[in-house]
Amino acid sequence: PPGAASPGPSSTRRTEGRQLCPCLVVPEGHEMNFAVRDLLTKEKQQLSFSVVDLEERPVTHVIVNEVGPHAGILIQLLDQTPLAWVRTKAVHEGRGMPEICYPSGEMFCTVAKEDAVPTSGYTLRDKSGQRLCTMHGDFREKAVNVVNPSGRLICETERCELGSDGTPYYQVRVAPGVDVCLVLCGLLAVDKLEGGSEGSPS
Repeated sequence: PPGAASPGPSSTRRTEGRQLCPCLVVPEGHEMNFAVRDLLTKEKQQLSFSVVDLEERPVTHVIVNEVGPHAGILIQLLDQTPLAWVRTKAVHEGRGMPEICYPSGEMFCTVAKEDAVPTSGYTLRDKSGQRLCTMHGDFREKAVNVVNPSGRLICETERCELGSDGTPYYQVRVAPGVDVCLVLCGLLAVDKLEGGSEGSPS
């Protein structure tokens, strides 16, 4: 939007790394702003909601179905075209971390916990182990920064208020050249691991 500040330098010249959804890479000279409902917990869930723009118009759908053998989170376009899948089965079985997959089920990257100094967080790594991006900050309060392997800020989140139904949201700002779907999948995976913001006012 006009007048909005872009996270990180506005001179990003190329797409950030490999893409999960090439159709959702933010165009040069723009940034993407959207809001995500803060509904995910550590427990198995079965629910759906829309990711919306800041005027509450749906952008994509999120379908969480962790009952049954294919536990995970599906991200799809408004016309129900699948974009990506966050596999959470290993999380609930206590034997692993979420995997971010193509709609076919083929793994694109894994989520890894990082306890490095100065900040702990989560890193998305592709099948070869290469780091795609790192998320750090206060996950419960939704004050999160996402940086690429060279340390450039490519996304930031913060709490926001939308509408009057009392549902908590957090706003996501994504820089030019960045795959919005990959960032969204990473944030939803971390929401599942961190358990959302239990105890925060609704």
